[in-house]
Amino acid sequence: MAERTKKSERTTPAKTKRKKGGRGRAAPYRFNEVEDLLKRARMRIADFLMNSFIDCIKMYGNYEIVHEIYMSASKLGITVDTCCFNILIKGLCQHNRLDAAFALLHELPKQGLEPNATTYSTLMHSLCKNGRLDEAFAVYKRMENEGIDLDTVTFNVLISGLCRQGRVDEGLNLLKEMKLKGCYPNSGTYEALLCGFLGKKQFVKAKDFMEFMISQGSKPSFSSYKLIIEGLCSEDSLDDAYSVLKQMVEHGFVPRMGTWKKILTCMF
Repeated sequence: MAERTKKSERTTPAKTKRKKGGRGRAAPYRFNEVEDLLKRARMRIADFLMNSFIDCIKMYGNYEIVHEIYMSASKLGITVDTCCFNILIKGLCQHNRLDAAFALLHELPKQGLEPNATTYSTLMHSLCKNGRLDEAFAVYKRMENEGIDLDTVTFNVLISGLCRQGRVDEGLNLLKEMKLKGCYPNSGTYEALLCGFLGKKQFVKAKDFMEFMISQGSKPSFSSYKLIIEGLCSEDSLDDAYSVLKQMVEHGFVPRMGTWKKILTCMF
């Protein structure tokens, strides 16, 4: 028994005495640091909740509630930033309230904020969708004058708008301008122009542009291949249709029965 007692005494670690007040001196500094972090966290959470709440409300088009939140934001200690304005502007555009969207655009400078490429691209998209292309290009010029960097989305919006109105040649010119300004087209850019040719039933030009598109590293969609083949078959351009069909298969698409029927009808 005595041996066990001695063994336990040897294995038990010695307790070290702590200096009184050791923690107390560091506590005020740490508390202030934590308090500062909590304040920042609360601000970020408030901003996140503000944007999320607005995003939910805009789905239902109830902008009277959103306006009340916007007016009360400063009282709640919430910062209304450009991102928040962009959400509101997008919602207004989705509900075809363009005048209200532009009125909100004029509110940005009053809050010490500046619109960005997203703000203007959203407005241009809505204008183009409503056939107000001249106004969309006026917004584009405003972006240039304000020194806002133009991006691929901005050009895609305008090119799509032009092509929807059958102004494909102007769209091609804008593609050149886009490259000169250092913006690189993507598959959306090329698809918009391709759809423009298809909309004008210029199937041979669509085929030629599709080959250019592939040479630039963009792959046409299944729908584009299908429409080009059907269009070429309707013009009895069997060789061109077969060429496009071959490219379609090479790019991993499987033609459906309707496409094969068009080819066979064109052959016989």
